[in-house]
Amino acid sequence: MKHRFKQYVYSPGNVDNDSYIQNEILGSFKITEYVMVEIGPLLHWNNDSGLFPSGMVRISSSNTGNFNIGISYIYDLITFEPEYYYFGQKYVMPTYDLPPGKEHNAGVISEFEINFNDSGSFYFRQFKIIIKGNYKRNNNFYNYYPLPENIYHAESIPVETWNVRGDALFGMTLLNNNLAFGIGYEFYKYVSDRNITYSPTHVASGLVKFESSSYELKWDNKLIGEVFYNPIVNSKLDITILGSLEFQYRVVKSFFAYLKINNLYNKKYYYRYGYPEPGFMFLAGLRIII
Repeated sequence: MKHRFKQYVYSPGNVDNDSYIQNEILGSFKITEYVMVEIGPLLHWNNDSGLFPSGMVRISSSNTGNFNIGISYIYDLITFEPEYYYFGQKYVMPTYDLPPGKEHNAGVISEFEINFNDSGSFYFRQFKIIIKGNYKRNNNFYNYYPLPENIYHAESIPVETWNVRGDALFGMTLLNNNLAFGIGYEFYKYVSDRNITYSPTHVASGLVKFESSSYELKWDNKLIGEVFYNPIVNSKLDITILGSLEFQYRVVKSFFAYLKINNLYNKKYYYRYGYPEPGFMFLAGLRIII
């Protein structure tokens, strides 16, 4: 059983305070040696929507070795939490009184993993692949739209979202050092009468990481697809490819020096239309683990 309570007290006099309560009681059991079921009721309450009873069910594989698969469905109340929606965003005029969304959420996940144990100087250590699919239908999806001052406001609109994500990780040991390669791809499709802003249709990533007993080198890349920046105008920000390179050296057991380069390819890109992000950036510092 889980219980969550949160209350928002706003200082502007024209914004009503808000609060919500979330409760869930879930039970799990096996219907066969290889099939596990988790099911239970959910009971939410929000100032704007009142009492909202719902439920969830999840069916997953069990004792199936290297391969696992699961499907799930939940009918949920998505309460607007401004600290998550606005935190880290730039050039935003916050709206605090957006209504909660009633969301149907169906998902599937499959995972395949193999781990190898060896004592040689060169061997394959791990291979892992995860594929996820998800469908959501929300009657109050939170979407950005620009104001004349080129700052962003938020509104709630009905949206259907289809999402597929795949990740693969390959690890090996080379002369007692660890070498890892990772790739990922994510696809989104939105069904709405308006453009969904600042949500790319395609996102891809790649990672190469080398780790020894004294230092670590990581090369990270990310492709961010085109995004709409206005819900009613079909203009988009261009595709962006961003890279970073990070080197970390262990001086003593818990004391590290690091160097990092952001925007490795010195790309001109935007997270918000009209506000360019920094170009090539060099960072250096110290890190202490206590």
